[in-house]
Amino acid sequence: MSEFFPLNELEVGLVAAQKKAISVEEFIRKLILSDLVLPSAGEVKEDGSGFQPIFFDKVGTKMLAAFTDKTRALQLEHIAEYYLAINALEVLRRIP
Repeated sequence: MSEFFPLNELEVGLVAAQKKAISVEEFIRKLILSDLVLPSAGEVKEDGSGFQPIFFDKVGTKMLAAFTDKTRALQLEHIAEYYLAINALEVLRRIP
């Protein structure tokens, strides 16, 4: 596994939380103020229409593909050349 280099403040917070330099609560505060990048199989319009999320299976559970930076989402560009940038709290609010 290659070394992880943070690309934004959310990722800096993630590394700090993993090292226990900040609390989980502090990381969650950073998360909900940040945007996530959700890959899309369809072209996403400015109003969010057209968004076709990418899901993957993790031990029988459907998981939404979400990234902390647009460049990290490039690993899925073979199936999702588009993306939706959305506030993380808004993503959490939409989970049933």
